[in-house]
Amino acid sequence: MTLKHGLTICASIVILTATLVAESSLPDLAQLKLSAESGDRVAQYDYARKAGGASEVERFGWYLKSAEQGYAPAQDTIAELLSTRYIPDSKKKRASDREAVRWASRAAYQGLPSAQSRISQSYARGVGIAADPLKAYTWAQIAVNSSGGDQGKIGGLMYKVNRDVLNPKIPSVVIAEGQRLAADFKPTQYDRLNPIEADLVFGELRLSAIYEIKDHKSAVVNSVRFISSETKPIEIDQKPVELTCIAIEGKVARFAIAGTNYQIRLTLQH
Repeated sequence: MTLKHGLTICASIVILTATLVAESSLPDLAQLKLSAESGDRVAQYDYARKAGGASEVERFGWYLKSAEQGYAPAQDTIAELLSTRYIPDSKKKRASDREAVRWASRAAYQGLPSAQSRISQSYARGVGIAADPLKAYTWAQIAVNSSGGDQGKIGGLMYKVNRDVLNPKIPSVVIAEGQRLAADFKPTQYDRLNPIEADLVFGELRLSAIYEIKDHKSAVVNSVRFISSETKPIEIDQKPVELTCIAIEGKVARFAIAGTNYQIRLTLQH
């Protein structure tokens, strides 16, 4: 090794050491921000929680970065922020509530009790998604199971209360089915849409017409015309969703979200 190369290496070590010392001497919040900026999803979530001097827009942005990387607590926080926003425009408020359900569902399927309870309340109240007593009770019971509420764990008592509030409003046969479904639940990470996200799509579909010309049938859904086996994009919540028309029979058309096993049967109402 030449003297010049040796001096270069020494200089590099000095610079690296100085950088490490400088970073280690930073305040905790600054170090946390460095980690967040490097892409650490947990640090992004923690920085958003602790950065009291940051604007609401900036904090939401950090939560969103973390949520988009699949961090369940951040996904549930985004759901909470969206659902509690004051939005005077009813159409925009509905879209925000639906987006809240979407984010909460991703955390719920990962096994986060707070998100599972949030989904239960959405189904119970019909906010962001169509009301469904069975799904409301099922997710309430899943939250209790995930948190250990029935075993008397303090952290799960709130979820137990939320579940028990539903009891007087739901038939015993529905409660029994909800308990059965909850017992079968296992946390799952979905690569694409989860079942609740599929429900959100299907809840927005409207079959407005079926035409038959020379034995060729077509169906109009959300102003888009399909023939059997055809795949086209439609817009749901200002986002394109690929739908495939499986079959058209009489006044019924069956559709699937392209590339998935999620299917729905739509019936012409007039």
